[in-house]
Amino acid sequence: MFNDDVAAKCPECSSADVSYSNQKISCRACDFEEALQFDFSTSKQGGKTAIDAINKSQALAVLRRWDFAG
Repeated sequence: MFNDDVAAKCPECSSADVSYSNQKISCRACDFEEALQFDFSTSKQGGKTAIDAINKSQALAVLRRWDFAG
């Protein structure tokens, strides 16, 4: 779960007016958004898979790009 108090900055316009969920992160100022692709269904079906690693890696890269501090 994300903390609403944690700041993030849009990589396109540097606005801190950002919203996020477990599916995407988006900028309210310029409408730029990226998918986070947290997919928890594969983890529930028997442990870690290559898809889990890809999802985690992709989501972390997006959060870093947005300077997410949480």
